[in-house]
Amino acid sequence: MTTQATSSLATGELMGKPRTSLGTHLGALGSHVAAWVGTCADYYQAAALYDEFCGLSNAELNRRGLSRATLAVDLSRGCDRTNS
Repeated sequence: MTTQATSSLATGELMGKPRTSLGTHLGALGSHVAAWVGTCADYYQAAALYDEFCGLSNAELNRRGLSRATLAVDLSRGCDRTNS
């Protein structure tokens, strides 16, 4: 390594771009984990509702504005936070 490359690494810059801190990386990771946990919770709620609604008759589902053919998709969309 040349002296210039060594000094760039020592000052936290590589190829003219400043290096991001560990805190920044951990914050981004925390945001992604929180979004993933939220998505898991949404789909768990949709699955619980599906278990509840799949036992209803077609007439009762139609009365509630649902169709057996699209029940899972409708419930997933209804529980998805990104569609709010």
